[in-house]
Amino acid sequence: MGSKISVLRVSQGGDLLPGTPSKDIKQEATEASQNRYSKATFRSIPGLLHGAGYTKPRWGSLTILLICLYVLGTYWNLDQEPLQASSAATTIARIPEPLLAPNKQGESVAPSHSYDETRLELELKALAEEFRRITGHFPTPLFPLPRLSPPQLKRYAHLRQVSTEKDRGKIMLVASLKDVQELLYDLLRSISVLTSFLGPKRLSISIIEGPSSDETAHILEEVLWPCLIRFGVDSDDIHLDLHMEEVDWSRRNRIEQLADLRNQALSPVWEDHGLNFDGLPVNSSITGRTAGKGVEVIVFFNDVYFNAGQILELIHQHVKSGADTAPPAIMTNAMDYRAGNVGEETFFYDVWVARTAETGDLFRDFPHEGDGQLLFRGHEQLIEKYDKLQPFAAYCAWNGIAVIDPKVFLPPYNIRFRRSNQTLGECAASECSLFCKDLWSSGLGRIQVIPSVRVSAKLYSALRQTPLEVAYDMDLATRTLMETEDAQASNGWHEGVPPSDLDTGVKWPERPPPWVKCYP
Repeated sequence: MGSKISVLRVSQGGDLLPGTPSKDIKQEATEASQNRYSKATFRSIPGLLHGAGYTKPRWGSLTILLICLYVLGTYWNLDQEPLQASSAATTIARIPEPLLAPNKQGESVAPSHSYDETRLELELKALAEEFRRITGHFPTPLFPLPRLSPPQLKRYAHLRQVSTEKDRGKIMLVASLKDVQELLYDLLRSISVLTSFLGPKRLSISIIEGPSSDETAHILEEVLWPCLIRFGVDSDDIHLDLHMEEVDWSRRNRIEQLADLRNQALSPVWEDHGLNFDGLPVNSSITGRTAGKGVEVIVFFNDVYFNAGQILELIHQHVKSGADTAPPAIMTNAMDYRAGNVGEETFFYDVWVARTAETGDLFRDFPHEGDGQLLFRGHEQLIEKYDKLQPFAAYCAWNGIAVIDPKVFLPPYNIRFRRSNQTLGECAASECSLFCKDLWSSGLGRIQVIPSVRVSAKLYSALRQTPLEVAYDMDLATRTLMETEDAQASNGWHEGVPPSDLDTGVKWPERPPPWVKCYP
């Protein structure tokens, strides 16, 4: 088993870790923040390469530029020795004073529930310094401006923790991660925005990791944990299971192992209620841990690039689906994308899992890749919903991020991720496909997809990446972001919020499709 973190001990002095350079960290972080790419800069790169007459990007030139930017960022501080990460979470770097407000006795107290952008900016700068301490260079985020726009603040206000007298249910972030160092900076920035906006009592987290060959475990242990504590998240609401044992894939069924990993990440949901894997009561529970208690919504994400606004939109759509007389959604999903090679057209990725609600068919032809127009062939209503970025019902989906009602993991349902039952002739499908099947079998087949939330998968291990693979991930993530913004703009979205005439709900199918296509 890996090492489980349950308590964080902070040094009394709060000094910087050994090896931290003497240069003014705050000043350097500020300079780095000012040099981050803005949305306008992203859009101007092709124009700079090709002149004022530019109409379509020449991705080969953009690829070269991305490679150069990565190399320059990686070797920012050649005159300094790489900074070594500490193996223990017993000390954290000193943070700006406004982050921890003293009470009358001079002791640090948890922050208020107000959304303070100034305080958030200080925390984001502290994150950049911590990443530099561990990796030796300041990271470059995909999302340069992680804040929420004023229309988004209004749209998602109903999700916040607004009262300290009566706690709301928690939003639980769940993931199984390995070798994701390059996307962790965007991930932690997004979690910072979510925690600041939603409130620390509104959040819990369960992440299992490894074994990673890069700095993923160190970053989760020495950056994410202290960050959450500084925001006021209770340590009992944080479950990190790091340095997992290496899996011998030659001895395990792949789907069975992936199902086990997902179940392990979700285990606080039932264990913190005193239940075992089968949903039966046990004599003892995890002492003191509450990460899985009082959970209102689970957000399970793969190793994909996303920002806080996308997560909030998924949760908003998930909660909103039950606002009228219709029953609420059980699972709400994003859409994820990849491309065959650098510069090629992006296409919907999770085709093995996703199935339409009407006919149980694939979202697109498989394994054909490269033509986005092939989505939902023969399903005109779905095509219209997709083009207008309106939610639609599905028989099954996962698509990089899934917002799930936690009741499905508790009695009387006790649904778990699993492999197919070959003895019964069950389709040799993904653990996520079988999860959807079990939802429908339990009368919980209310699954929707939010096409306005588009994410890109991270396909290469951070430590073993070649320059071309680095360019691939950054190129894909950047284009997915830009294509999403273009689609929103063409449909009249304003600062991340849709127009009222397109802000529609989903009509749930009365029954599952008579047949669901099996593609083992």
